[in-house]
Amino acid sequence: MNDYIASLLALPLMQKLSQLAPEINLRLLPSTNIDATAMLERNEIDLAIGAISATKPRLMTQNLFTDYYLCGMGKNHPLAKGKLTLDKFVRANHLLITLTGEATGFVDRILQEKGLQRRIVMTVNQFAIAPEILAHTDLIAAVNYRSIQHSVFAGDLHLTKLPFEHTPISVNMMWHDRKSQDEAHYWLRQCITTCL
Repeated sequence: MNDYIASLLALPLMQKLSQLAPEINLRLLPSTNIDATAMLERNEIDLAIGAISATKPRLMTQNLFTDYYLCGMGKNHPLAKGKLTLDKFVRANHLLITLTGEATGFVDRILQEKGLQRRIVMTVNQFAIAPEILAHTDLIAAVNYRSIQHSVFAGDLHLTKLPFEHTPISVNMMWHDRKSQDEAHYWLRQCITTCL
C-alpha cells in the first residue's frame, strides 16, 4: 500500500490487532515496487489495498472507501481568494504526487483533452510530504481529501474544488479467491473494514 493509505490504516489497525490478536504479525509493503496481483496469485501476500481492481478471474475485491481530489495550496496563496478557474489553475506552479515516478498524472490527461498544459515544478513520490510543501511554497496540487484531512499541516492549507470534473478514487482491498473461505482471513478483512 502507499503512504496515503498506510497513514489512514496502519495505526487504527495495529491498535485493534494488538487488542484482539496480540500474537499477529503485520507487514505493510510499499505498493510502488511490487506486483500485488502476481504476489496474490503466488500466495506471497494475503491482501493488497489501494486504488486497484481485480484483473484476474480468481481475484476478489471489496471497496473500502471512496475519496476525491481537491486543489490544495497554502492558506495565504493568492489563488486561495476567490473562485479557482481553469485558467488560474493552469497558470499556477504545480506539485505532482506520483508514486510511480511518472512526469504526468491524471490532471495532465484531463488538461490535454482540453488542449491545455500545466507547469509541474516539483514531483514527489509520497503523499505525506505534499501538505508541508504546499503550506510553505507557492505550489498547488491535486490532493486526496483524506490525506490532507489527517495531515498536521491541514490548518495551514486552503482546499478548493478542482476546476474540472474528475473520477473519484475507489480504494479497494483485493485478495485471492483461495482465501475467501478462510476464517482468519475473513476476520482480518473485517478488521480492516472497520478501521476505515
